[in-house]
Amino acid sequence: MIQDQPSSQENVNNLINSTGFYFNDDVEIKVEKTKQGLKITRFGTKILDKQGKSLKGLDGLAMLLVDVDYDGEIFDMDRTVFARDVGENGEIVLTGLTDSVAVVAIDKHGNESKPLIIKDK
Repeated sequence: MIQDQPSSQENVNNLINSTGFYFNDDVEIKVEKTKQGLKITRFGTKILDKQGKSLKGLDGLAMLLVDVDYDGEIFDMDRTVFARDVGENGEIVLTGLTDSVAVVAIDKHGNESKPLIIKDK
């Protein structure tokens, strides 16, 4: 059985052992910068809940990893934003964002998105 990902900073580095065979499913994320930080405008994962139903909206999100000053080459995580810290409209309050930010979304089963680069226009 696949276990959910950590939901707090204290246990984010714990190794989650899963038993059985599972695929690394795709995670889709679209994020835009706002005056207050970031806003998730789209999130999608193929994981299912315990009743076998698809998770809707942000229900499958475990966390976002944020590189606040992405250099264009190496993703260097500066902040971890857990699902409980994301507002109902997908809004995330973050300070210190530069003109080049990258995010990686991780779903509740540990699948991750490709880094999404958000640059000021």
